[in-house]
Amino acid sequence: MNDAAYGTQDFDGLGRMTATASGGRSWSYTYASDTDPRPASVTGSDNKIYTYTYIPQLDNAVSSVQAGTLSQTFTRDKTTGALTAATEGATTLGYTYYPSGLPETETTTITGQPQTTTTSSYTVNGLAHTYTGADGALETITRDSWGRISAVADPDMQVTVNYDDASRLSGWQAQDLASQYTLTTTLTRDDVGREITRTIVDSQGDSWTLTQTWQANDLLSARTLSIGSTMLREESFTYNSRNQLTGYACTGESLPRDEYNNVIASQTFAYDDYGNVTSCQTDFSDQTSDTATYHFANGSDPCQLTGITHTHPGYPSSTDLRHDAAGRLSTDEAGNTLAYDDLGRLQSVGSVTSYGYDPLNRLLSQVATDGTTHVLSYRADTLASVAIGDQHTRLLRFGQTCVAQHSDGQQSETRLLGIDGQQTVLMAGTPTRHEDYAYTAYGYRPGATADSVLGFTGQHTNLATGCYHLGNGYRLYHPGLMRFTAPDSLSPFGTGGINPYAYCHGDPINRTDPTGRLGLKDKSASAAWNSHHWAASIDSSNSSYQTASLASRDSVLDTPIRQPDGSNGLKSALDDIEETSL
Repeated sequence: MNDAAYGTQDFDGLGRMTATASGGRSWSYTYASDTDPRPASVTGSDNKIYTYTYIPQLDNAVSSVQAGTLSQTFTRDKTTGALTAATEGATTLGYTYYPSGLPETETTTITGQPQTTTTSSYTVNGLAHTYTGADGALETITRDSWGRISAVADPDMQVTVNYDDASRLSGWQAQDLASQYTLTTTLTRDDVGREITRTIVDSQGDSWTLTQTWQANDLLSARTLSIGSTMLREESFTYNSRNQLTGYACTGESLPRDEYNNVIASQTFAYDDYGNVTSCQTDFSDQTSDTATYHFANGSDPCQLTGITHTHPGYPSSTDLRHDAAGRLSTDEAGNTLAYDDLGRLQSVGSVTSYGYDPLNRLLSQVATDGTTHVLSYRADTLASVAIGDQHTRLLRFGQTCVAQHSDGQQSETRLLGIDGQQTVLMAGTPTRHEDYAYTAYGYRPGATADSVLGFTGQHTNLATGCYHLGNGYRLYHPGLMRFTAPDSLSPFGTGGINPYAYCHGDPINRTDPTGRLGLKDKSASAAWNSHHWAASIDSSNSSYQTASLASRDSVLDTPIRQPDGSNGLKSALDDIEETSL
C-alpha cells in the first residue's frame, strides 16, 4: 500500500508456507518430513516455539500442541476422527457421541472442582431438541411443521417465536415463568426486507419503539429509540466512500457516555489508508469538546497504535501505548500491564483481573478484583451460562438470539432482554424494574451496569475492563480504543484484511464480529438475505455439522499465532457454519 509492502510470504516447492512477515513481525515454519502438509513447529515473532503433532491416519488431525510450559493433548475416535478428549493442565474436556455422529455429552473436569456435564438430544432429522446445561436445567426446543423453532423453554423462562408468510422472523415473546412477566418483540420490514421498526412491549404496559432508516446501499442512516412518549435516543450516522463511519450524532434523554463519564452528543471520525482511526472529534452535552489524535509511530507497523493525545482537560493530555514483540498490547491507556500466556492468550490485565482457558482455547474463567471467580460454560461455540460461586446465570436463546437470562441461588431472578437487530442488549427487565443501556458508536457501555451478562452485539461484557473477549477469548476488543488489542492471524493476507487491529473495517454500526476474526455485514438488512437464509441463520443447529463443529474441529486453528494458509484443508468453524446454512 502506498508503494510500500506491509507483509511477505515464502513457500517451498510443495506450496507449503515456510515464512511470513508483516508489521515488523515474522514467523517461520518447519516440517518433520518432505511430505508433511502441516508444520511440526512454528517460531513466532516473539521467538516462542509452538510444536505440533498430528495423526496422519485422520487427515493429519492435531493430536498435541506444546508452547513453553503449556501443553494441549487431543484424543480422537480412531474411526470417525471425532474429538473424544482434550486436556490442558488441570482441565479435561470429554465428549461422547450418538451412533449418528451427533455430540451427546460434554464433560468438563477441573482438578479440585466439581465435574460438570452437558447433554444434547436431537430430532430424527438431526435438529437440536433438548439440552441439559452445566447447572442441570433442561431446555426443550419445539418446532413447527416446517422444522422452524417455534418455542424454547427451560424450568424458569421460555420464548415463543413467530414468522411471517415469507418465513422471515417477525417477532417473539419471552416470559419469566415464575412471575408470568413477558416481553413481546415485533418486527416490521420495508419492501426489500430491511427492518424499519421494532416494538418491545412488556406485560406492565411499558413500550419501547426502535425505528431505523436505511441508505440505498443498506447502511443505517438514522435510528431512534423511545419508551412511551419519551425519546431516549435519536441517532444519525454518516459514512465515507469506503463505508467507514465518519459521523455520529445523538440527542435525547439517554445519551451514551465514554470511559470518563462524559455524555456524548456527536463524534466525527477520520481514517487513514490502512483503516486506522486517526482522529475523533467529540462534542459533549455540556457544550465542551475533545479532539483525540491517534498516533502510529511504529515505523515497521503503520497499523499499531502507539499513543493518543487529547485536548479536553478531563482526559490525559498524552497517553503512550506499548506492545510486545508479538504485536499484542502490553500497556494500555490506563497504565495497566497486559500479560499473555505461552499460547498468546490474554492472562491478566494489571491487578484488575486474570483469565483462564480450556483446551479448546475458549475463555473458561475470570478472577475479579474482589476474588470472585466467574466460570463460563459453552454450548458448542456459544456462551450458555456464567457461574459465580454457587450462582449460575443461564442464557435463553433461539438460534443466536438471546432473549432472557436467569440467575439462581439466593438472589434468584429472571431478566428479559430487549435487543436490536445486531443483538445489542438495549434493556433488561423484571416485573419490578428495568434498566436501559446506551452504547457509544464503537460499543462502549459503562462497566458499572451489570444487569445483563451480554452487551454490544450480544457479546459477553467484561465489567472490570469494559472490553469484549470476542471469539470466546480469541482476541480482546477494546471499544474505548475502537480496535483490538492483538493482531489477527487472518491478516494481512487472509480474510481479516490488511489492518490486523481494525474492528469491523471501520463500520461498527452495520457490521459485527462475534469471532474476533471477521467483520460481518448484518445480512438481515440486505434484500439479498432471503427467507431461506434467514430461517437457517436463526436456527444455529440447522445441521449436524454446525452442532458438532466445536467438538470436531482442529483446536490449533484458534490459537492466536500465525497459521499456514495453504490448500491443506485448514479453515475455521465459521467457514463450516456459512457453508451449512446455504
